[in-house]
Amino acid sequence: MTTTRPIQSGRRYRRIIYALIGVGIASLLGGMFLDYSLAGLVVYAVTAVGALALTLFLQFGSEIELQDEREREIGRRASDVTFQLFGYLGLVVFVAMFLLEATSQYTMTARAETLLYAYAVICLTWGGIYVVFRYRS
Repeated sequence: MTTTRPIQSGRRYRRIIYALIGVGIASLLGGMFLDYSLAGLVVYAVTAVGALALTLFLQFGSEIELQDEREREIGRRASDVTFQLFGYLGLVVFVAMFLLEATSQYTMTARAETLLYAYAVICLTWGGIYVVFRYRS
């Protein structure tokens, strides 16, 4: 009887999850391109739900590890850099937009307001989660 190390099984399942997501995205884009948007959306929804269900099962209902410590650290570093990049750029852009609006050189559009609210929700959510993690440890 051969045994498979848990991380090797996790990598196999991770490839399956990525394949499901890829098929879903390709179906959505293909459906939009071929004017079969509903069919593409249905395939996308089914594959996205399947990928999410498989991910949740593997993380919480099995012993299989999807990532090792090195991959987790790379993910954390990439997330930190991405959030800082968009966070600081968004802050500069929105402050500039407020300054331009205050000087009557720019009028905030509904789309810009929606982006501002989304930016605020993301930043406040991150801040709340950070505070919870900070005081739990």
